[in-house]
Formats: sequence, structure tokens, C-alpha cells
Amino acid sequence: MVCSPCNLFGQSFVPDPDWRFDNFNSQNHFTSGPITELVVDKKGYVWTTGTGLERFDGNHTNYFSRDNHSNGGLRSNYPGVVCDGNGNVWITCDGLCRYDEATGKFVYVKTDPKHNFHSAESFCARGDELWFVCEFGLAKFDVRTQKTIFTSLTHVYDPLCTVFINDSTLFISSREKVYFYNTKRDTWTSETLVYNQSLLKVFCIRQVKDKFFLGTNNGLFMLNNDHKISALCPETRDVGIDDMTLLAADKEQKYLLMASEGRGIQIYNTGQQKIEFNYLHDDNNPYSIPCNGISGFFTDSKGRLWLGSDIGMSMLDLADQRFRMRFLDKGNAYELGINKIASDKYDSTKIWLCSYNQGMIRVNWKTKQVEKMYNNVAFARRLYDFAQVSKNRWLLATQKELIEWSPLTGPGSRFKLPVPDSLALICNIRRIIMADAGTCYITTNHGLFKYDLLSRKISSASVFSPPKTGGDPLKYILIEGLFENGAVWVASRGGVFEYRPADGSTTVYRGNGSLGDYFLFDISKASADQLVCAAGEGVTLFDMKTKDFSIIHTLGNVYKPGCSSAIGLKNIVWIGSDVGIFTYDLVTHRTQQAELINTVNDIYPSSPFALIDGYIVYGFRNGFAYFSPETKSNELPSDPVIERIIVNNQTFPGSSQKKAPVRFGHDENTLNFSFTSFQYNYPDDIQFRYRLKGIDRGWQRADDQRGANYAQLPPGGYTFYVQCGNKNGLWNNHVASFSFTIEPPYWATWWFRILVVAFIAFALHRLYRYKIEHLQAIESIRANIAADFHDDLGSTLSSISIFSEVAIQKAETDLVTTKNMVGDIGTRARAMIHSMNDMVWIIKPENDSLFKLMQRMEEFGYPMAEAREIRLRFVMDSGIHDIRVGMLTRKNLFLIFKEAFNNAVKYSGANDIVVQFDLKQKKALTMKITDNGCGFELNNRQKGNGLGNMQKRAAELKGKLKIVTHPGNGTTINVVCEIT
Repeated sequence: MVCSPCNLFGQSFVPDPDWRFDNFNSQNHFTSGPITELVVDKKGYVWTTGTGLERFDGNHTNYFSRDNHSNGGLRSNYPGVVCDGNGNVWITCDGLCRYDEATGKFVYVKTDPKHNFHSAESFCARGDELWFVCEFGLAKFDVRTQKTIFTSLTHVYDPLCTVFINDSTLFISSREKVYFYNTKRDTWTSETLVYNQSLLKVFCIRQVKDKFFLGTNNGLFMLNNDHKISALCPETRDVGIDDMTLLAADKEQKYLLMASEGRGIQIYNTGQQKIEFNYLHDDNNPYSIPCNGISGFFTDSKGRLWLGSDIGMSMLDLADQRFRMRFLDKGNAYELGINKIASDKYDSTKIWLCSYNQGMIRVNWKTKQVEKMYNNVAFARRLYDFAQVSKNRWLLATQKELIEWSPLTGPGSRFKLPVPDSLALICNIRRIIMADAGTCYITTNHGLFKYDLLSRKISSASVFSPPKTGGDPLKYILIEGLFENGAVWVASRGGVFEYRPADGSTTVYRGNGSLGDYFLFDISKASADQLVCAAGEGVTLFDMKTKDFSIIHTLGNVYKPGCSSAIGLKNIVWIGSDVGIFTYDLVTHRTQQAELINTVNDIYPSSPFALIDGYIVYGFRNGFAYFSPETKSNELPSDPVIERIIVNNQTFPGSSQKKAPVRFGHDENTLNFSFTSFQYNYPDDIQFRYRLKGIDRGWQRADDQRGANYAQLPPGGYTFYVQCGNKNGLWNNHVASFSFTIEPPYWATWWFRILVVAFIAFALHRLYRYKIEHLQAIESIRANIAADFHDDLGSTLSSISIFSEVAIQKAETDLVTTKNMVGDIGTRARAMIHSMNDMVWIIKPENDSLFKLMQRMEEFGYPMAEAREIRLRFVMDSGIHDIRVGMLTRKNLFLIFKEAFNNAVKYSGANDIVVQFDLKQKKALTMKITDNGCGFELNNRQKGNGLGNMQKRAAELKGKLKIVTHPGNGTTINVVCEIT
């Protein structure tokens, strides 16, 4: 609910003696320490100094100190703070610095080595200029160029304030003198101010129209055109005035607010030249100033007045004076339990309250102070209701009696209910309903009674009696009621109770719904034909003509609240419940929760609503509260602000307000967003919702946390949005956002994928080519083997054929030749069989190890060596037995061995032949064949195919063949080739 500034400021401004000040201290997220300076920046943060530097958003306080000054912190714990003309905050703390939102660090201004100042005091902001006093005197700092200019005024000891009194004259005060500095000529003059033989210290100066008022250590003074002073207002004599200001609403500049030391806020009427208002701390008023020691003022861009005090700070918002309250006696250990509030019918300055343990209480409505408690008579202390009959005649309702009472003489006659003794103990009085000048009715938990004001007698009107009224006693448990259209209407525990005095008839109305819908606590007139009832599970509306009910279960965002009070005004129903106060529009049927109470002063109605002097007033356990129903609801908080972004537990150094998307690495994928908004009166009513585009499908509620966390985000583009609203579900149109991109790892990039595809394609191509080449090589080997086999077989068969023909021809004539030829045929056939066996062995894949090759050589060599009595040895390390040898290698090594072995057996005359295998680096295979035969001269060898064939076989292996021999020294043949 917000007062319209236009209506408020359009009228002639007059301070309200009952102004509401919202206080901030340790009870609501701030500090209870002394505040010396405070400013509000352009975003809405409140910056204060006192016990350090604090930044406050209404929900959380950040404390800054010198503990981390080496990492962008403050240089000391005694800062000052000032706001420039653009709303930016500057801090003086062993130098001049500003707070960088992007990095969360304080950036100090670079100084001239000749003027490396540390102290900066008494700031005065004008446009882009900051004037201040340091150890080098008066200086000017340009916030745009970041340059500091020092003036001719080089010595100002212990400065107090600096203020422009015209376009070119700067007033500077210190504890010794005051200075008048000409900014255009860079010249100055000084004076010593003395009053009553005492040195006058000027703490502040304020221009009001064409006059300059000085706040000093000795009260309020005026500065004349000749720079002389004159004392004003004897009420401020000997009072220290630390600051002065004018409210934005005071267009006539009539009321000067003064922050005093020990006397709160004094308001000086500049026209009448007197103190007209004085605002002091009141323990019974939680919305009074926090204490009487006020240090300074600051007016923010919304016209709100902020004030620092000895125990925290306060805010005066003239656009939000919606709700106020008073404790009747905050120090009272017993709860008063206010049951009813009503204005005095004959004195509008008085209101009356009845309490549960302190009797009747009279309060001055103008001052809201208790004037008197009527609690000297024990039986008249515990009251449930009262009614004013005349100026000095009252009716008081206790639990068992009706008492005639006068504020002048006290209790008079006492009347008990006319019930049998068996019911007297359980029949209790609830309320008094005035019908006319001579009659009132009394509600009880056993029915309705009538009191004749003339005869002073109580009689039964409609009392519960099972034979007559039926068997539902809840209908006769009566609470609050009213007299309307010749009938008594009462809220009962079983529906709407109607009693018509004309014929004595009673009707209890109840419609569809649960018991809680008709378990009523209060009843009031909502419109001409409609009653509104506060029920146990919401609100019940009753049409007196049609006798129809309307049940409302949802109020605001709360389902079935327990309601205790209701009042209708101008088609708006106000409902008090155990979770706050709600409104219901009878025309639009819209409902919402009234923004009235903050969590520090969380109270709920204990009495029915009363309309007093345009305010809705109700009691609570130890006091009363009041608000204007004319103020409008649904104030929205300020635009949301993304305060901080943390990436992988490290604060993101960039600005959250960047328009271009920020890029993070693939492993920087855990982000935490902190956000806030400003609604200082009711910070706990701010609702937040957020979403991360690319992850969240819809808005996510932030509940009580002003932050959002996202972990292990996949690569991609994202935008984080946050929006704020009030507790009734109305959202601010502005949405804060932050866009960023998480880069994929290099192995997930398009170029890497293309490279991998190309590499795989190349590998597959090479594999295919290798397979083809391998098949071709095998085919070539097979072709060579087939060719060798064909040649060998062909030549052998040809010779066998020839020898056979010759043997046949010679068989009859030359038997010896025939026998030799037949033997030669046998020899050639056996050789052919051996050759075929060799070819078959070479082709079989299971013979692809070195050990198998050596075994084949043994099978070939041992029989021949034994026949010639030659010692044949094979040497191979067991570690290379399983070394795989390809078919081509096996073939050529075996054939080289056969050729070399045959030559050694046939021609060398050797008796010892050694075949040795060796493998170096698992690649280079050496086969060494050594005999101890006669040897030969290599250069004079006879022509033949043996050595040539071996050279040819070695070439096919892509190896080397080396023969070492000398006549008489045997022969060594080395074959070296690579195996794969």
C-alpha cells in the first residue's frame, strides 16, 4: 500500500507528529552500532560508516575491513563515505577509493608523489567534482579524469564541514576557524566564530531560500550576508546539531529538520522561527526513531530520508506511512490482551480499549499515549467487551457479569445472566450489541440475551434448548454481532445467527461447505445487502436478501487461513487472520495480502477491526495498530540487480551488466548467481524467480534464498534471467540478465571432429590399402612358390620322363645302364616329394614361429648329417621360440639353410656344422651357419647357382647375406633380416 506522491506533495506540507520511521539494526539484518555517515548509491545500496564500512540492501549487510587490503581491500578500519553527483560511492580510507562491483575490490586513486594524501574529510559533491580537505589543505577531485587539484588553502586543521554557499564560494569549517574559499580566483579568507565568549564550531550549514542556517555545538545560528552570525531559537541552546536537511515534499522550504545530539530530530519552522515538532525515541512505539542521538541525514533519489544514529539507522518514507502501531506498556511482563477498541462518542481525541487483565484503558488519539488505565477494581479488570451508552455511562462485559461503569465513579451495578445454576459455570459472555437507545443484546456461548437499559434487567432472547432449538449447540455459541434492518445478526460457531425482536424468531443460516466455513469469529456489514464473516477456513459472504453464501478459501496466496476479524469499506473487505491482513474486492473478486507488517513487528489482530478517524484500528496482545484503508496496495520492489557471479568457487571478475556474452572454458561450468532488490520497508516480502535459458524450461522460485546454483553445465550458450515481485504475485517489468557461453573442450569442437573423421578415414584407407597389399604380397608369395614348385616339378618330371624312355630302350641291351637310370629316377622322385613337403610346410600358418622353423631344419638336416657322420647343432635362445615369422621369411630362410647345408655336406668335408639364431631389439634376426670344412676362395669359386640362389633369397627378405670363408678355415654364412 503506497500513498500517492502527487496527492501527498500537492497539498501544503505539514509534518505529521506520528511519522513512521523504519529502523534497521541487528534485528533486521543490519548493525546496532553507531552510524556516523551514510549515503545511498544509484543502484539503491545503503553505505554506512561507524564501526567500519557496511553495504546494506534491506536483507543482507556486507562488512568491509582492512583484513584483506593487500587483495583489493580497505587500507584501514576508519573509513568515510560520500556520494558524487552521479550516484557513485567514494570511500576515504587512507586515501580515496571507489568500490569496483565487477571485481569486488576497492580501487584507490593514484596520487601525485608530492601530494600523497592519506586523510580526506569534509566532502562536498557538486556535479563531477568532489571537494575535500586533506593534510595538504583544500583539494578538488574530478571523478571523470581521476585528477586531483590542490588549492591555495593549504592548512585546515580538524575540518568539520564543507558546503557551497553560492556558485563560487565554498564554506569550510574547522574546530578553530571558518574559511570562505573563492573557487574562481583560488583565494580565501578566514574568520573565528565566537558566541558568548565561546568558540563556535559549525557542524553543518543549510541554505533555505536566501538564508543560511548553521548547525553548531551551541544550537542553531544564521549566517548573514556580511559573514556575521546571529543566534536563533533558544530551544536549541547548548544542543549539538550535527546535520540539517529539508524534505523533498516541503516545496515551501518551511520545515528544517535538525539532527541533534540527545534530542532526536527537531523541526524548526523557518517562518515562525520556532521548534514546532520534536521526534524522540519511544519504547512503546517501534516506529519512532531508534534513539535520541542522530548523527546525520541523507536524501536518496526517491525522496526518502535516511538518518544515522547511535544504534543503527532509520528511514522516513513519506510515501509509505501505511501502518503504525503502539505498545501500551512494552515493559509490562503481562500481556494486556486487547479485546476491543472504539472511539469516544463525545470526544474525538480519545479512544478506549478493554483488555484481558488491565480493565479499561484510555488513549489520547493525537499523541497515541496512554492517559489512564482503570484497573484498580479487581472484578473489572478482565474484560471481553464494552459499549458506551452516554458520555459517562458504559457497559462492561466480563466473563460472567454485565457491569454498569463510569470513568468518573468507576463500577456500579453488576448483573449476572438469568440462567440456572447448572449452566452458570459454563455460560460465558462474549460481546455486547447495541440495538437502540434502550436496548442492547449480549452474546454468549449458550445463546442470546437482552439487556434493558432503562429497567437494567437481563432477560433471555434466544437461548439453546435442545427440545426447542434442535440438537446443534454450535449454532448458539455466539461471538460478534451487529444490529441491522430490525434484526440481530451474530457470527456463531455453526453459521449466521439471525434474531428478530419483533416476533422473537431465530434462524441460523448455513450453506454448503465444511464446518470450518461456518465456524465464525466476526461479522460485519460488507455492502447494503451483504454481510462478511471471518471464518475458521477463510471468509464467508452472506446475502441478507437471498440467504445465499459465498465461500472464499484462498486469500492472497494463502489457502484456508484462520480469520478472526473482518470489516467492509467501499466494496473492499479487510480481513485479519493468523497469517496477516488481507483484502477482498467485492466487485472484481480479487484478493491480496496487504503489505503492512514487516517481520520485526509481526503482529496479528486480537480484537475486531474498528474504524476510527479514517483508520482501521485493531488490538493485539500488548497494544494497538492502525492503518489507512485509502492507501493502495501492491508496491513493487526496485529492479533486480545481479550482485555477483561465482564460477568454480571464484568470483567472476567481469561485470554482470555486460551486454556481450561472456565466454568460459569447458571446465568453468559451475556457476552461482547472487541477486537482490530493494524494498527497505518490507524486504522479506520480495519474491524472486529466475531461469537459465538453455537449462530451465520455466521460472524457478528462489524461496528465501537470493541466489541460484548451476553445476556441471554442458557446453553451449546460456542466458540467466532474474525477476522480482511482491508477495501477491505482481512482478516487476524489468528482468536482469547475464549471457554467457561455455566453450566445448577441444575434443568436442567441430574442427577437431572433422580432423578425427579425416584421420579415421585416412586410417581406414591405409588399413584397406595394407590389407590389399598384404593380400597381394601373399598372392605374390603363392605365385612365386607355385612358380618354383612348377619349375622344380616340371624339370624333375621331365628328367624322369627322359630317363624312363632311355631305360626302356636300354632295358634289353644294357641292363647296368638301365638300373642306374631307374635308381636316378627314384632319387629324383624322392627329391620331388621332399620339395613338395617343404612347400606344404611353408604355407601352413601354424608353422609361423622360429622354433617351428628350426624344427623343420632339424628334420631336414639330421638324417643327412647322421648318414655322413657330421655333428649338426642348432642354437636358439628359448626367449625367441615364439617369435612370429612370416611365410615369405620362413620360405627363404629355410631354402637358404638347405642350400648352405647341402653345400657343406657335399663339398666342405666338414664334420661339425652349427646353425645359430639370434634376435636383436626384437626386429633384427640373424641366422648364422658355420662349418669347419675346407673352405674355399670366394673370388675363385666355381660357377653355379648355389650362392646366387642364396643371394636372391636374401634379397627377397630385404636382408643381407654375408659369406666368410678361407681355404682350410671353414665357411660362415650370415643372413640378417627384419621380422615384423
